Amino acid sequence: MALKIELKGTAPGCAELSITGGGSDAGPVEISIQRNQDEHYLSLGNAWQATPYWHVISSVDPKPDGMVASVGPEIVDALVACSGMMFFVGVRSGAVNGQQVMKTSGRLLGSGAAGGGAPAAAPPPRPTPAPRSRSLTVTSPRDILIVEDDEAIATGLSL
Repeated sequence: MALKIELKGTAPGCAELSITGGGSDAGPVEISIQRNQDEHYLSLGNAWQATPYWHVISSVDPKPDGMVASVGPEIVDALVACSGMMFFVGVRSGAVNGQQVMKTSGRLLGSGAAGGGAPAAAPPPRPTPAPRSRSLTVTSPRDILIVEDDEAIATGLSL
């Protein structure tokens, strides 16, 4: 029977990886994830490289028709960043050794969707306004009122 690999979003940054059709195993399971666009493999730190990197998944729940494992942001965030691409997954364990295109189901969200990511950058400070320069023609001293903040208010004159 051919392998069936499916990734289902469970929470921001988390997903359930279901591997069926190849036997049941309590783990650990190793997976490699290759994106179709450039055939690079997911490595550590959301990096992609030309050679396979095997991610070890220790917590595996055996099922009669396969196994289910939980994966976290170290895998989910990288896949979300490459939305629209297909992924080819290699699987190695005591019971399974094969490769298959991975299907996704549910809403696969990056860990930043939980709102606990890095805080948004503060907006830049407002620039200090340039001093205003005005010219005023005074025809009579009685037409000017001086205000403490260095602004002149003229009555009967146009500025």
